[in-house]
Amino acid sequence: MCFRFPVLLGALLLLPSLAFAGPKFSASSQKSSSSADYSPSKAFDGLLSTSWAEDKPGQGRGEWIQVDFGKDVVIETLSVWGGDFSSKMNWKSRARVAEATVSWTGPDGPDEKTIEL
Repeated sequence: MCFRFPVLLGALLLLPSLAFAGPKFSASSQKSSSSADYSPSKAFDGLLSTSWAEDKPGQGRGEWIQVDFGKDVVIETLSVWGGDFSSKMNWKSRARVAEATVSWTGPDGPDEKTIEL
């Protein structure tokens, strides 16, 4: 099962703990920093103090993050926390996701849903 999340800027996505049995993470880009790790896996670690952040100039339109579980999993809840929660300054100074499209491939084939945050 593979989920792809096109987003405007970095986000934290919380998935049930059973989903963490060897998933593969990828993203369209990743912010470079000497003081923090903004890799795609940080969006799925369950911590609000970490996040994935894209590195595209402007508002980040068209950027995406993806997780491939490598096997079928049941996901009952998906929580999206748009923004950088590592500090009050980062929260205020960085743009946040306003809308995201969640795409997946399941037993019935591909599907997607757009959510507003």
